[in-house]
Amino acid sequence: MTEDLDILIARVVDGDLAPADLRRALAAIDAAPDGWRGCTLAFLEARGLDDALRQPEPAATISMASPPRRRLSVRPALAAAAVALLAFGAGRWTVGRPTPTPQVAPSPPMVADRQEKPDPAAEVAPPAALAVPAWVLNQPLPVPSETRAALEARGYRLEQRRRIVAARLPDGRRVVRPVDRVQVRYVGAASL
Repeated sequence: MTEDLDILIARVVDGDLAPADLRRALAAIDAAPDGWRGCTLAFLEARGLDDALRQPEPAATISMASPPRRRLSVRPALAAAAVALLAFGAGRWTVGRPTPTPQVAPSPPMVADRQEKPDPAAEVAPPAALAVPAWVLNQPLPVPSETRAALEARGYRLEQRRRIVAARLPDGRRVVRPVDRVQVRYVGAASL
């Protein structure tokens, strides 16, 4: 069947055709090889859908019997607490420890012959500081000033520190990332 015939059958099934248009539609359906078969299937589908939509949804049955109580095990909670304690302990242990930097043996000084003039392009510049885009340094701090003021009003002191961490990816590229550290300490409520 063609798309036009499908649309025509849908309009016949919906019943939104005037009598003259309905006669022309039935003539077109009669002329099509599978027209009446398609029309019959469309009517059956519409009736099935209509019946399904008219049936009320069965009411949910409420069971009054409660399942037997199981004794709650403390082991999962203890395991989660142990994992959290280990994670915080490992973080506390590693924070503040300097990372060892590899020591490079100094290379022997290179001396140019007195007859040659040194080539300015061949001079080795001292290693430059890490170039960090300005937008990385100008990022807002993680705790907004309103939140900071609210915490300080309740007797807490906030210390925020930002470090720039650089790392080398396996493909050789360098990644620079700001790392913020926020420390909240209770120092006592302000007196009135």
